[in-house]
Amino acid sequence: MEEFDKILYGFIFSIVGIVVGWFLNQIGQWFKVRSDQKKTLRFVLFNLLETYHLFSKSDFDSFTTKISNKVKSYIPNNEQTIETETYIDQIFSDLVTNYLKPRLLSELNEIENDYKNSILSLAEIDPITAYYLNGKSSILERFEQMESWMKMLEYQNPNDAQEIKKSSKLVMEIIKPNMFTDTQTELEKDIKKIAFKINPVVWYNSGKAIDRVKENLSKEIDKEIDEIFDKLKSTWE
Repeated sequence: MEEFDKILYGFIFSIVGIVVGWFLNQIGQWFKVRSDQKKTLRFVLFNLLETYHLFSKSDFDSFTTKISNKVKSYIPNNEQTIETETYIDQIFSDLVTNYLKPRLLSELNEIENDYKNSILSLAEIDPITAYYLNGKSSILERFEQMESWMKMLEYQNPNDAQEIKKSSKLVMEIIKPNMFTDTQTELEKDIKKIAFKINPVVWYNSGKAIDRVKENLSKEIDKEIDEIFDKLKSTWE
């Protein structure tokens, strides 16, 4: 009987050992998978922050307003007319667009491949979020495409080109600020959503990161305006 008990207990301990070993192995696998998923999420979060930073820099209207106001501050009040202000706004709108837009599009193209790869990796663990985030790095190109369509309309209808240009400008002035604000808000929500999937601490820090981007961006814009203005002053002197 004692021999039978030894065999029985040995069998039970063996089964328990196998079950415990399997359970520990499953836990280890779960932690490994979870760790790999967090790496992917961190990669996506990094690229979203990069996209958010570059997109925020593309607020050309704000940039134009700042530099135009700086130029106007050097003009005596009695010489500031509506025609003068319109002329200055137009000059610097073209300058800012031609100076900044190509550079920003180039920077977005540089991060686009990394962004797409991170989204493909995310699709393996969260296909719905990956589908939603796909194409976020092409935001500036969409604005560019809208403007190209309007220019094409002008080209195809030369007799009405001036009227189309005037109407297009009015439409863009109405919808672009709203589109910009809505897209920026969406990006902020996306960043926080991905950050929360990593852990609450990263979610909290992501909000601070967004605030830092805005603060640093304001300083960057002021610095670039000073550089542009210094170059302009050197040509005037």
